[in-house]
Amino acid sequence: MNITFAEQSHIDGLAYIVKTTFHLACPEDSNCDLQSAYISRHLSAHNFKQLLSSDNHKVWVALEGKEPIGLAVMERVSDKLATLSKLYVLPKYQGKE
Repeated sequence: MNITFAEQSHIDGLAYIVKTTFHLACPEDSNCDLQSAYISRHLSAHNFKQLLSSDNHKVWVALEGKEPIGLAVMERVSDKLATLSKLYVLPKYQGKE
């Protein structure tokens, strides 16, 4: 596994990771249609394209070979503070080193 800054070529893989894993963090009784709407609005390939060009965000991707298997997004809050805003790993790789 290799972890590096995400590039434009990773965008579709990043969107796939979120689409595949987002529901795992949602309550079992939450509405699947609302989950899908949230993903489309906030976590699509278009959104990742914007994050990659943002000065306030850093996007990392975990790769198995050339295949994206996980991602992390840090968002700058101030000059001295950042927050982890997104962390997703495909189920097959969760809990692995």
